Order: sequence, then structure tokens, then C-alpha cells
Amino acid sequence: MTRTFHVVTQRQWMRDELMQALTPHGWQVLAHHGLSDLPAEVGIDPDHVLWAPGAFVARQLLTRPLVLAAPHPWFLHELHRSGLLGRPITNVTVRTARNHPVEGFWKLADAKWDRFPARWRTVDEMLMDLWDTAELPAESLLTFCPKRLPPAIEYRAVIIDNAAVTVSRYLDEHGRSRDDEHFSNGAESPLPEQGHPDSDVARVAAFVTHLMPAIRQINVAPQAFVLDIGVVRGGGVVGSGPDAALHVVEANPAWCSAWYGSDLPAFAEAVAVAQGPHILEDEIWQPDSVLHRRAERSGPLPVDQTRHDRSSA
Repeated sequence: MTRTFHVVTQRQWMRDELMQALTPHGWQVLAHHGLSDLPAEVGIDPDHVLWAPGAFVARQLLTRPLVLAAPHPWFLHELHRSGLLGRPITNVTVRTARNHPVEGFWKLADAKWDRFPARWRTVDEMLMDLWDTAELPAESLLTFCPKRLPPAIEYRAVIIDNAAVTVSRYLDEHGRSRDDEHFSNGAESPLPEQGHPDSDVARVAAFVTHLMPAIRQINVAPQAFVLDIGVVRGGGVVGSGPDAALHVVEANPAWCSAWYGSDLPAFAEAVAVAQGPHILEDEIWQPDSVLHRRAERSGPLPVDQTRHDRSSA
């Protein structure tokens, strides 16, 4: 039976990339512009799989349930408490950060918002950013780390169960992302055992395999998600090879994460596993208060009347 991969995007290249990679594997790819509600099958029929930005999903949740899995908002903090992270990290509310600003690395714990990007901030910068984002709800969670990490080559590992099903580089040794024309992806491959070994890809996959049983034990991640890994050469110099150190950067839901250079059939399987009625209650994604507030302000997504007319014909 053909499965349908619904992607909410206005970027034609994303739709084309998915169609080229997934169609030979039995998928149908449907792109939605994100300005109206999704077809009724999404969220009900497991053969209809959704990839969409969190802000869109928060708005769709105003009128229909979608059961989507996500790592726990305290994922990094719990890894730190269990000795798995290698750096101190915790979550605080926006209210606490406003009352007691400190220098460090700050990000929203459970949301992506262009007006408050993840970055290192001095006390003055933190105060200024919190002032400029006064609409940020006081109860929103922020993740804070007082330790500045050295620059790293960063990889995205797509996880199903306890293994990385595909690994790809998204930040190179010069700090360039994949949308930079000079980005260097190394001798990258979906996974080393497929016959195109790359030292970083192989080491990241092995690191994830070693780490996942401990992550499962502290119960902070669903069956499928994405795990970002940094690779730093000893002494803080960016690089790869046997002397490079690896660390967890962050974890994100599979269904809203960029796939970068991932093996797309494997990525699509992870997205499929990360949604549906089998998801445990404490794994279900709930929009951060900033996304929920913005969704309520925008209101429910309108019904796509043209689709309704076609289905009624």
C-alpha cells in the first residue's frame, strides 16, 4: 500500500527532493502551503505521515488532535544529571532569566523562534533580547549553559529505537551550514556499513549506539527523534579522526527537523515512527507557551474549501 508523506512547506526544492528520493520507495509526496488545515486523514490514518514546522502544528492543534512524539524539554538537563553530557546545563523560566540574567548560552528549551535564536549572550545582551521579546511568556522554558563550547563539526543522527538509521553533516569545520555554497560535507554517506565509510559518520553512529541505552534508561526521548552531535579535536581544534571528542548538542522531534543530507527513506521512516496512536502520553509534543500564544492569536487554520469541493464532487 502506498503511504503519503505530507510536507508543509512553500519551498519547491523540499518537495522535489522528497519526491525524487521517496517515490521509488513507495511513498506519495504531497506538499501543503501551510495557509489552511490539513487533509482529514492526517492524524488519523497511519499511512498519512506529517512533516511540518512546530508553529504550524501548534496552530493545527487548535482544531484537531495530532499525536506527535518529541524529546522531553528537560532532555539536556537530564543527560547532564546522569553524567552523559560533559557540560553543566539546566532549564529556567523566562521569568527567572529576567530577574537573574547571567552570561552563557541560551536557547528556548522546546521551541524554535527566530526572534530568540540559540546563541551565547552576555548579561547585557540577554537583558536586551528579553526586552526586545517582551511577548515571550514568563512561563516559557529556556535552556542555559554557562560553559562556552569550542567550535565543532556538527552532525545530525536520525534515531529509531537505539540506532542511528542515517547520519549527515550540517555544520562544517568553518562554521558553514549546508545552505552555504562553500559548505564542506566531507566524504559523507548515509551510514558507514553501506560501503562508503567516513570517519566522522562512523564515529557518530558508534557514539549514538553506545549512548542510546543510557538515554532510554532515563526515559527522556521517544522511539524516533533526531540527535545532533558535535565533533571536536582535542585541545578545542575542530576536526575529525580518532583524537576527536564527541558530545551531544541537542535533540529535536523528527517530524519538524531539517533532514539536511540524510538518507531520505530512512528519515521518512523515523518521521512515521514519531507519530500515531502508539506514542506514549508523556512523549506527546505540546507546544511551548510562546508557540501556543502565537497560534491562538492567529486563530484556527481555515478550511481548504477547494479540497473540500473536490472531495465532495
